[in-house]
Amino acid sequence: MRIFGLLLAALLLGDLGCHGTSGDERRDVIATVAGSPIYLDEYERELQRFRAGNDDDEAGLPSQTSDEAQKRALLDMLIDRRVVVRAAEDANVIVGTQTVEHAYDKARQG
Repeated sequence: MRIFGLLLAALLLGDLGCHGTSGDERRDVIATVAGSPIYLDEYERELQRFRAGNDDDEAGLPSQTSDEAQKRALLDMLIDRRVVVRAAEDANVIVGTQTVEHAYDKARQG
């Protein structure tokens, strides 16, 4: 079950890494996890996705709480993702696309 969580987090966090900017731009860092920064633009993009309803089932954010509580929950979730991905990298976890897709589908179903 632990590997399943690592796989799912790696899949979810992989989406964050696909939206980089050029090295010339300065990006605001809102948190750092084991030397890996979480950028403000990543956070804002995830917040927009949540508010647009694209990830309602996956987000895990409280829906009946205040805006500030949702923002804090999102930041906590991003930090948790980084911790899990770092642990997977440190453990040299390597999986195929099919395994990741299966884990993702299983997580969505509950």
